[in-house]
Amino acid sequence: MIINVAILNGDRGTLEGLATLIRATPGLHLGSACRSGNTALAELSVSLPQIIVVEPNLTDVPAFRLLLQLRALLPA
Repeated sequence: MIINVAILNGDRGTLEGLATLIRATPGLHLGSACRSGNTALAELSVSLPQIIVVEPNLTDVPAFRLLLQLRALLPA
């Protein structure tokens, strides 16, 4: 079973490092890697990740608000 993962992190280095780890891990697929909450809202409604790794200090949207919006957009 392949697990679709999304990463939300404003720091390019951290985002790229996590993306590399996920790509190298058997059973995981990197569906999205976003640097902003607004980008994530657009992309994740299409990529439909099963796991979302979120930096709590995003600059454009508070992480808690973003998670509430994503929960409304994504199927359980």
